[in-house]
Amino acid sequence: MKQKVFVILLCLMLLLTGCSGKETYTVQNASGMAEGMETEAVIDYVVPQSFPGILINQAGYGVDSAKTAIFRGENLPETFCVYNAENGKKVYEGTVERKGYDAVTGERIAYGTFSDVTMPGEYYVEADIVGRSYTFTIGNQVYRKLLEANVQHLYEGLQGKTTLTEEETKESSKALMNSLLACELHGTAFDDEMGIPESGNNVPDVIDVLFVQVNLLMQQSEVVLASTDWEMVSYYAAAMAKFSYTYKEYDSVFATSCLQLADMVWKYMEKNADSIDEDMRFMVAAELYRASGAQRYHTYIKQYGAVEELESREAIYGAVTYVSTKQSVDIELCNVFMKEIMSEAEDSAARSKESYYQVSLSEKQDNHEDIMWDMIMLTIVDKVISNHEYATVIENNLHYFLGRNPKAVSFVNGVGDYSCTEEKLQSIMDGGFEESALLFMLSEINDTV
Repeated sequence: MKQKVFVILLCLMLLLTGCSGKETYTVQNASGMAEGMETEAVIDYVVPQSFPGILINQAGYGVDSAKTAIFRGENLPETFCVYNAENGKKVYEGTVERKGYDAVTGERIAYGTFSDVTMPGEYYVEADIVGRSYTFTIGNQVYRKLLEANVQHLYEGLQGKTTLTEEETKESSKALMNSLLACELHGTAFDDEMGIPESGNNVPDVIDVLFVQVNLLMQQSEVVLASTDWEMVSYYAAAMAKFSYTYKEYDSVFATSCLQLADMVWKYMEKNADSIDEDMRFMVAAELYRASGAQRYHTYIKQYGAVEELESREAIYGAVTYVSTKQSVDIELCNVFMKEIMSEAEDSAARSKESYYQVSLSEKQDNHEDIMWDMIMLTIVDKVISNHEYATVIENNLHYFLGRNPKAVSFVNGVGDYSCTEEKLQSIMDGGFEESALLFMLSEINDTV
């Protein structure tokens, strides 16, 4: 009798797992093989983890945005459909475009474009063999809501903090550079109604957030002026000078105190010039020159430009500030800097094309900061020449971080059906460089929609 029951249960299991007609995309987590017969049943195996075979931006898409799903699997369908998630009705059917084998992820990849779906609502993509995607939104405020959430999260992360370690000071200063550059390039994307307590005070909410961050950083001045972590020292000085330039229209007295502190750090750096990379000094000099107009900074910039190439992030930050200053500049040097910046952007765009995920993905798929930096470079140049290709690459970066990636997770906390916290992966909402780069990305997209 027991044997008959066992056979019946086994048949039921086979029926349930083998007749769906769908391919299950899995990553095996179980390890080891059975060694001999067990006298009792042992139920301690790990169930293989399933990932969707259709990848989308889990946050969603703007009404008029380009919309493309990524399909992956050994066997891929010919067509796909988009369904309204609220009533299950099919709203669109399209053709699956096979792209090829992705060497980085070891997957066969195809695309499905559904840009013609523009009606606001909740949707999902479904196809034979590979199954169904997570749900996503189409609407006019999708990216605006993400930007608001980004600003709110930055604000909340600063509350209750009274001191920083040297590493935190360095990372906070780097993040401040990105955030301030986002404000400079895409100021119209930010307003005074982004949902923080200071909303409504006639100062853009992101500036209110950065003011809190700068106040916290100012408490670390004595530590900075005694440190030999020159990366931290240089980013600190550059961020203070950059903030003074931005904040002078809201509070000139406080802005001046930031500029004076940046100058103090510069003098400390000059005393230790032999120990400090020239690119770092150039970055600080460019910010101080724009904010103050003092010729001693310009003298150093011209000396630097005569012999150095833009081979680091610090050099890029300095060059961008120099070519955008209202102070007197060396036109020939500006042209050289712009050519090098545009060349770096072209390299960034080319790297993004090498992967079917449309970002510059490394073999280990762990280079989020590098992907973010590529996006920053493209955003800078796109502001100058308004290149449609660059704008598309920038938006593809956003799609990647919000679910169109090999892990099928949203790397933004609280966004989407399946976020990085469930996979115990590092969120880009880290309060540092990556979160500020997300702000940069979202300000570019919101400034153009």
